[in-house]
Amino acid sequence: MDKEKNVDISIIMPAYNTEKYIREAIDSICKQKEPNVELIIINDGSTDNTEKIIEEKMKEYDNIRYFKQENSGLSYSRKVGLDHSRGKYIYFVDSDDYIYDNSLLEMFNYAEKNNLDCLMVNARFQNELDNEYGYRMDKKNVVSKMDTTEITTGENLLLEMIKNREWRYAVWLYFIKKEELERVTFFKDFIHEDSAFNYELLNKLKRIQFVDKDVYVYRLRENSLMSTKTSIKNILGYINSYMIIYNTNNKKDLKYEPMLFEMRIFDQIIESYGLLGNDKELAKKEIVKLKPLLEKRHYYYVDKYRDFLLDLNDVKTDNTSKLNQLDYIDYLEVDIVDHCNLNCNDCTHYSPLAEPNFMDALSFEKDIKRLSELTNGKINSMVLMGGEPLLHKDINKFIRIVNKYLPDTRLQILSNGILIDKMDDDFWNTCKECNVQINITPYPINMDYYKVFNKILDNGLDMFIYDNGQTKDKKFDRIEYDYSKSQDLLSNYLECNMAKNCANLKNGRIYICPIVNNIDRYNNNYGTNLEVLENDYIDIYDINSGKEIYDFLAKPVPFCGYCDVKQKKKVLWKRFKEEE
Repeated sequence: MDKEKNVDISIIMPAYNTEKYIREAIDSICKQKEPNVELIIINDGSTDNTEKIIEEKMKEYDNIRYFKQENSGLSYSRKVGLDHSRGKYIYFVDSDDYIYDNSLLEMFNYAEKNNLDCLMVNARFQNELDNEYGYRMDKKNVVSKMDTTEITTGENLLLEMIKNREWRYAVWLYFIKKEELERVTFFKDFIHEDSAFNYELLNKLKRIQFVDKDVYVYRLRENSLMSTKTSIKNILGYINSYMIIYNTNNKKDLKYEPMLFEMRIFDQIIESYGLLGNDKELAKKEIVKLKPLLEKRHYYYVDKYRDFLLDLNDVKTDNTSKLNQLDYIDYLEVDIVDHCNLNCNDCTHYSPLAEPNFMDALSFEKDIKRLSELTNGKINSMVLMGGEPLLHKDINKFIRIVNKYLPDTRLQILSNGILIDKMDDDFWNTCKECNVQINITPYPINMDYYKVFNKILDNGLDMFIYDNGQTKDKKFDRIEYDYSKSQDLLSNYLECNMAKNCANLKNGRIYICPIVNNIDRYNNNYGTNLEVLENDYIDIYDINSGKEIYDFLAKPVPFCGYCDVKQKKKVLWKRFKEEE
């Protein structure tokens, strides 16, 4: 190739032990005479006949540039190719895949005509695996769903993909203007690099467009990177990807959607660790280094992430820990509104059965002051909930009362999110001043929960999202009752996920769970008589110390005999209908 001649496209092809496929890969590129293309091949330490085939092809085509190095990984090989490239556009092709005829000219012309920073195209799978996955994916498109086909920003395209649950980050889906790649991170010995590369790149792009055109054929084969046995390199690769995505997010005003990409990569860390054979101890040491980063994100408190990190640290938990008598209240709920604006079937607070009723702020203040005196303020977390707490017009008073008497307590509000967008500036300022965390439980209703999440983040508040933000096939626990009250108290207490964990304050009384203090609604509606006895609660005005509360919460109550915990089942969420 004439070194003085302008190059339209630089094709960068890392190669490692692909003697069976590289001929077809090279031919598919070099037979395309337009536009002016250079093929840069980086031999990444191949030990088979790959180099011999490359040298043969260099005699056949004059636009191949060849570089050889010790094995350094796909990401670093691409960086070497980029450093030697002369084209206006960059396109990455793996040496075991190939591209369709005329595709280079079509991509070049389209990107030029529309002044794009990047053109995203489609690809097809070609199966060579003898398994169900390969048969199922054969000849299918890599991108199966993309609603956005107009020119947009890279950030918007990323959000479109994550909302569709189809983040496609393979580099060969992107035809990129070279100048846009100058500030993208490449690492030596880094696998699973495509996700981090894609996320960092797209967040920089101002003009990108998806065109549903098949350009590339991706081979599903044995011994490829994606089909080989999981090793410590997989873990380290995903950790590097997580770090790049995390740091990219920290450079901008953080919204909810970008954190979904972090969660996606951490899911892959968990999956890879489960498949890891040797080197688990080494992997542990590297993964736990991410814990301080996760603690700054709402999703750290999602059970699978928190439990995974606890397991890595050999922190074991079991139900008998409930019996430990603490010297503080770990968690306390307060229903400041009885009724709700959603009315879920199987609500454990029985809010659909409640008459509209709002807690009195003066009574609440009296109770909180008393609790503060008894416990010396030692309450870790308090949650204002309901019903729907945002229905209370005086919610700001409740927030300030807790902050006044329990300044070291982590105050949270648990909401379904429906009213979040209607809350005024006074509410947000009060939450911020009092360091309130907003917890949202999403439901499968016609509502833009991303807008809700971002509203909370925009106001500078911490947030926790139950069920990891997922609403599809949402399920509730359905409680079954034994009206003979013959269930084993201790067994039920230990197996119940609410007993002690969801202690509830109402009218000066503390209950071990919300069912006990709201069972009157159930009784009144269904004509039952599940009794609440004096031993089922503790009255904070009849005791002299916090220790009496701590002791009360560390053992079952008579009401536990009604709950048939072993018969509890998961049921799909739906709205309550009284006739049911």
